[in-house]
Amino acid sequence: MRKISITDVETGMVIAADVFDQDFGSDLPLLGRGVTLTEKYITKMKERGLDEILIVTPPDYRGAPGETLALLEVKDDIVSEGNLELQCDIPPGTKIAASENIFIEGIVNQGCSVISAQGDIVIKGGIIGCDDHRVMINAGKRVTISNNTDSPVICADIKALEEINAKGDMDKCSLSAKGRLFVDGKTVESNIYSHTRIRLKECGNSSGTPCRLLIKPAECRELFQKLLALDKQLAQLKKDKDRLHNSINLVRSICKDIDSLPQDKKMELALDVKNFKEADNKIACGAKAKEQLKDKVVTALEAQRIFIDNVISPPTQITIENCSLCLDDPLHSVAFYVQDMKVRNTSLR
Repeated sequence: MRKISITDVETGMVIAADVFDQDFGSDLPLLGRGVTLTEKYITKMKERGLDEILIVTPPDYRGAPGETLALLEVKDDIVSEGNLELQCDIPPGTKIAASENIFIEGIVNQGCSVISAQGDIVIKGGIIGCDDHRVMINAGKRVTISNNTDSPVICADIKALEEINAKGDMDKCSLSAKGRLFVDGKTVESNIYSHTRIRLKECGNSSGTPCRLLIKPAECRELFQKLLALDKQLAQLKKDKDRLHNSINLVRSICKDIDSLPQDKKMELALDVKNFKEADNKIACGAKAKEQLKDKVVTALEAQRIFIDNVISPPTQITIENCSLCLDDPLHSVAFYVQDMKVRNTSLR
């Protein structure tokens, strides 16, 4: 079935789920499931102020951009060109894919993949994978996991091009976000990666695979790219300067009396001297710009990047850019940053 706006309803469509109106109460539907819509029924729904209804669609229906395909049960792989609203558990090994947003009310089971090309993924239930059949969640924008179960999210690989916001514990998971990453629960035996900020309620345990927290600041990447471009430019300027220096010295060694040179050779020599001075000045300016970029990198790394609200236990490994720290002792309520090319921490209190 699919969810459509009341303004898009047409005669001949079949209602996929009972349509309720608050004036009728929750026990008495305005129109029942399976009713074929007529102009009279459509007018009645509009008069009652209804916004959307669910209508029956063919089994292979793929939806359309901006449209919501809603299902009360999933038996096979689902692919939609629009949004997906799944009010059920997802069977093991099922592939769920949509161009836009995906909303899942139930539990995503082992071996499943949930992929949104351009939208958000919201999972209200839990995620239960296993070592041999992990769950893959991949969103073009944000991932939100409410986890209304008593179990942790297990063996899930979760990626988002923007933010990840998860409630509950994480066990043997990998989380990767370009934006902020927040887990309101205990994270164990997991890899957590972000381009901006990581905030965890609790992290690590003394047994099993250690947690790895990794930040690659987006602003540092941009600064490093500028430094690489500047290094290439300075290297070329250095080559040009050396070539001009050799050319000038050669002319001067051959002809001790510059005034005796032909006019065209004098002009060539003067141009080489001018270009040599310009290259030397550009190298000096480039060196100054390089130091300024390095200072910006230092400032960016000194910003607090990883936050632990409660306890972080050894041997959790923390990496910010290329600086790493492996904890030897537990810490409480701390934030991590880089200073003097070392990962350091400070109290949140």
